[in-house]
Amino acid sequence: MLKVLLVEDENLIRRGLQYKMDWTEVNCVVVGEAATGREGLAQIKALRPDIVITDIRMPNMDGLEMLREGRSVCPFHAIIISGYGEFDYAQQAIRLGVAEYLLKPVDVNKLKNCLRRIAAGAPDGRSGETPEPDEKPAPLQNKYAEAMMQYIRQHYAEHISLTDLSQQLNISCTHLNAKFKAETGYTFHDFLNYYRIRRAVELQKRGERKLYEIAELVGFSDYKYFNKVYKKYTGYSPNVIFPREDKNEYIPPRAHRMSARGDKFMMTGKIGGFLSRHSKFTSSAALVLAVAAIFAFVYSPRVVGAAVTERELPVYSVERDGKFVSLSFDAAWGNEDTQMLIDILAKYNVKATFFVVGEWVDKYPESVKALHDAGHEVMNHSDAHPHMAKLTAKQIIDEVNRCSDKIEAVTGVRPTLFRCPYGEYDDNVIGTVNGMGLTAVQWDTDSLDWKKLTAGEIYKRVSSKVQPGSIVLFHNAGLHTPEALPSIIEYLLAEGYTIVPISEILLTGDTYIDHTGRQHAAGT
Repeated sequence: MLKVLLVEDENLIRRGLQYKMDWTEVNCVVVGEAATGREGLAQIKALRPDIVITDIRMPNMDGLEMLREGRSVCPFHAIIISGYGEFDYAQQAIRLGVAEYLLKPVDVNKLKNCLRRIAAGAPDGRSGETPEPDEKPAPLQNKYAEAMMQYIRQHYAEHISLTDLSQQLNISCTHLNAKFKAETGYTFHDFLNYYRIRRAVELQKRGERKLYEIAELVGFSDYKYFNKVYKKYTGYSPNVIFPREDKNEYIPPRAHRMSARGDKFMMTGKIGGFLSRHSKFTSSAALVLAVAAIFAFVYSPRVVGAAVTERELPVYSVERDGKFVSLSFDAAWGNEDTQMLIDILAKYNVKATFFVVGEWVDKYPESVKALHDAGHEVMNHSDAHPHMAKLTAKQIIDEVNRCSDKIEAVTGVRPTLFRCPYGEYDDNVIGTVNGMGLTAVQWDTDSLDWKKLTAGEIYKRVSSKVQPGSIVLFHNAGLHTPEALPSIIEYLLAEGYTIVPISEILLTGDTYIDHTGRQHAAGT
C-alpha cells in the first residue's frame, strides 16, 4: 500500500481532499499532512512517503522547493494541485518529474487515475495504461495486514476489535497490530476510525440522512463520541460541510448565515476568501460591522474546528476495569542505580517503563540493553531533554526521531511512547508526537524522588496518591528511589494491584482523553 503525504496550506481543502475519496480503492493510505512547505519537508524526512501531493504557493517554502529538497532525502512520486495555471509552474513541474499537475478544484477521478498509474508501476505515474476504475485494490504485501484491511472494509459498521481478528487469524494482538502499522502507517484502531469517518463524510455529501443516523451507520453507537472522533480526524465539527465537488467554495449550515440591519451587509455563508461578490458596504460603519461579523464567523468553534479546538493532552492515567497501575522511570543523567532498580523489579517479577534520553543512551548503551533484556519497556524521552514547547514541528520530529533511532539501534525495538521533558508541552508538541505514531504519556502520581525526599516520604506520597489506572513517576537517579521502591511494590501488591508496563495499561480500540488527561473507553 502506497503511503501518501498531503501538503496544502488551506486546511479545509486539505482535509476535504483526504476525506472526499476512498484512498484504499487506489491502493493508497494517507499517512500525514502539512500546512506549509517546511512542515511538508519535515514530514517527508519523518514518514518517507511514496507519494507527495502538494500545492505550489504556501508559506515559508513553496511546493516546488519542498519537492526539490525532499527528493534529496528519499525518492517519491509527486502530484501538484494548484489554483495557478501559469505555464512556468507547469514547466518547473515537468523538470521535477511531477506525475500530474491538477488545477483546483481537484477532479477526483483524474487524481484517482494518476494514483492508479503510480500503483501499477508506471514511471513517475505519467505513462502506461490506467487500470479500469472498478479494478479491485491491489492486495497488501503482508497477508495479515491484507486480512485486516478486508475485515475493516466489510465490517466497519459493526462493533469490531483487534481481539476479534487476533482470534480469527491465530496471532497475538501486538504482532498483528505491528504488521498492519508497518504496511499502512496506521494502527488497526486508528485506521478503523479513519475509514469510518471517511464513510461518514461520503454519507454527508449525499444529504439523505441526519448526523446521528450517519454515526450509527458507520459504527458509532455513541453520537457524542462520534462527534469527538470526527473532529479529531477532520479538524471540523460534523455539522460543517466539506467543499463542493464542482466549486471551490464552502457552504456552512444555514444557522451560520448572518446579515446586518438595513441589508447593507450580507454574509452568504462562504468562508474567508469565498465571500459573496455581491456583499456591499455603503459606509465605514458597515465595513466595521462586516469585519466583525467575518471574524466572529471564521473563528466560531461551530464553523472551523481548527480555529478553536480542545487542548491536546497526553495520557496521565487510565480508566479501566480492575486495579492496574504502571511504574515509570525517567533516565536523563545519572546511572549509578539503574542495575539496582533492575534487580529490585526482578525480585518482585515486576515490569516497568523507562523513558530514556538519547544522550543517556549514548553514554550508557549497556544499561539500555540490560533494561530491554530484563523485559522492561524502553521508551522515548527526547534526545537532549529540551523544552519541547519552544521547538517547531520539524525540530520536535528531529528530536524525537534521534532518540528513537538510538534506542532501536541498541534494543532492536522502536519506541511507541513519548514523555515530554520537564512535563512541558503544548498542542503543537502533542499533536506532532501523536502524528508520528507515538502516544504521549505523563503521570498522575509523582514520587518527587528527584527532590531528595527520604524513602519514607517517597513511600507516603505514592501510597497516598495512587489509584486504579495510575501512572507513577520515578527517576533512575533519585537519591532514595532504590530504598523506597521495595516497600511501594509490596504495598501495591498487598492492595490487590496488578503492576504492568504503560503499554499494557493503556486502552485499545475507541478511546478518548478527558480534561484531566485520563484515558477512557468510548461511551464511558
